[in-house]
Amino acid sequence: MKFNRLILVIGFVFVLSGYKADAQTKVNVNNCFWITHKIVDGPDGLAVNDYELGNGPDDYYMFYSDSSKTILIMEGELSAGFKQGEWKYYNPDGTLYNKCNYFNGLMNGLCEFFNPDGTVSLSVMMIDDKPIENHK
Repeated sequence: MKFNRLILVIGFVFVLSGYKADAQTKVNVNNCFWITHKIVDGPDGLAVNDYELGNGPDDYYMFYSDSSKTILIMEGELSAGFKQGEWKYYNPDGTLYNKCNYFNGLMNGLCEFFNPDGTVSLSVMMIDDKPIENHK
């Protein structure tokens, strides 16, 4: 019983720490049937690409916006069809736009938005996709 609890705790720590599996699958979002794309207003009022993931196979993914897989737009792990651990989202120029922690597909933990120069523009703690505390 204690051993099973230890395994569960270790697994949960890996999810929260953004543990990455050794294998990374590169995917062109335009050719992936379980991803939908729309343009929405970002927290700064500027339009941003929003990619909604359906129930994809378990793996650590690197999602690209082009067929040559040179423009990385997001990366993270899917497990049981849900986002798990740390996910990163990038601007078209390759700079980090946003990173958030997920547990079973919901934002849980720190979620940060970045300025083009790499400084944090917004930092929010999340529980089940809801902000609980504004850090900046």
